[in-house]
Amino acid sequence: MTDSATFTTPEADEEETGEDLGDLLLEVLTGDGSTIGNLSAREALSRAAERQVGNTAK
Repeated sequence: MTDSATFTTPEADEEETGEDLGDLLLEVLTGDGSTIGNLSAREALSRAAERQVGNTAK
């Protein structure tokens, strides 16, 4: 069993899932295993998604 993060945006459609953003996140992360901070990753993800992405942790 694995845990997965869910990302949402204020403008997200009801049908959109965190899976789409998860795919984008994998694209913006480096492939060489180097680290990236949370803020930098969120900013890169927001640019890739062409909208603001926020944390929805409860």
